[in-house]
Amino acid sequence: MTAVLALSVAQAAIDALPLSSALLDNSGWILSTNTAWRAFGRLNGRDEQDAGENYLTLCDKASGINCEGADAIAEGIRGVIRGSASKFLHVYPCNSTTQELWFIVRVSRLDHEGEIRVLVSHEEF
Repeated sequence: MTAVLALSVAQAAIDALPLSSALLDNSGWILSTNTAWRAFGRLNGRDEQDAGENYLTLCDKASGINCEGADAIAEGIRGVIRGSASKFLHVYPCNSTTQELWFIVRVSRLDHEGEIRVLVSHEEF
């Protein structure tokens, strides 16, 4: 399978996930996002798909009542990247002006051909 076809298949697989998901490199840079991630971003005033941003930096800069749990999520992702954990789960609130929402974030480490990738998925429950 060619590299371009493999990337296309991988993106199609990520897009098929119903959870808002992003694939990160070993430094926290967002390599790709799925359809659900981009749709959630648009609902919250973000027109970009976030690829090319550093997710860990976004978590580190998060502040205020709507960012509860960002520090724990960033530390969990760092642990998965370091290999001190193969996965990380965290439940956190995400409040808007009209309602309180709860999410679970799932972080999984993917090792492929010597490269570390991390899949971060958020699900409302």
